[in-house]
Amino acid sequence: MHLGSNMAVYLLVCIGRVISALIIIILKLPGHLSIDMQSVDTNHAERDKYLRGGAFFDLKNYPEMKFVNTHFSPAGEN
Repeated sequence: MHLGSNMAVYLLVCIGRVISALIIIILKLPGHLSIDMQSVDTNHAERDKYLRGGAFFDLKNYPEMKFVNTHFSPAGEN
């Protein structure tokens, strides 16, 4: 399946925004985050199938995304 360069860029930007927001939230809290990658839903069945496949998220080998926060120290005011 070919998503086209515009769609690929759009997906990467969306995924990047979600991950950035999650990291900001998580860094403020001790602990971990676990996401069942099967729950990723872009409201487009063919695209979801592609994303879950070996070329992108590879759910067969990596069914879960994990982030563990072990330390946080502010680097400045922002």
